[in-house]
Amino acid sequence: MSFRKILSLAIFLLAACLGAWWAYRALAPEETKIRWLVESMAEGFNRSRPSRTIEGLAEDFREDTAKASKPEVHQFLAYLFLKERDEKTKDFLWKVELEEVEVSVLSEEEPRKAELGLTAAFSRRAGGSWSPVWKARIDAELEEREEGWRVVRARHEALEGRRPF
Repeated sequence: MSFRKILSLAIFLLAACLGAWWAYRALAPEETKIRWLVESMAEGFNRSRPSRTIEGLAEDFREDTAKASKPEVHQFLAYLFLKERDEKTKDFLWKVELEEVEVSVLSEEEPRKAELGLTAAFSRRAGGSWSPVWKARIDAELEEREEGWRVVRARHEALEGRRPF
C-alpha cells in the first residue's frame, strides 16, 4: 500500500471518529449534557482553573445564599487557587466530589429551563491524605442559551461541616 493511500485512510478514519464523537455529543439527552457541564466545572475546580470552573455560569448568574455574581465567583476562585497551595509541591489543596446529581428539564419551550440538585463534598489535603471538610446541597436553575446550558441561579445549604471559604 502506498504512503498516500495510508495517509488518506488515516485522515478518513480520523474524520469518521470526529463525526461519531460530534454526533454522540449532539444527540445526547439534555440531562446528560447538563451532567457533563457540571462534571466539567467540578474538574475545573479540582485542577484549579477558574475559567473552567465557571464556564457553566450565565453572564447574569446569581448565587442567592452568598449573594455572588459570576465575576465575584471568578475573582474568589482565582484568589483561592493561588492561595491554597502546598508549600513544597505547589499542588492545589482542595477537591470537590459530586454526589446525588439530579437533573430535570422543565420545559421544551424556548428558552428551555432545567433544575439541578446535587451534593458537593469538599475535602482538603493534609499531608498525604484527604480530609472531608464541608458537604453542601446545591440547587440550581438552568436555561439553555446560545452557548448551551447555563446556570442562572443557585443556592446552597450546608449539610455537614463548616464552609471553609
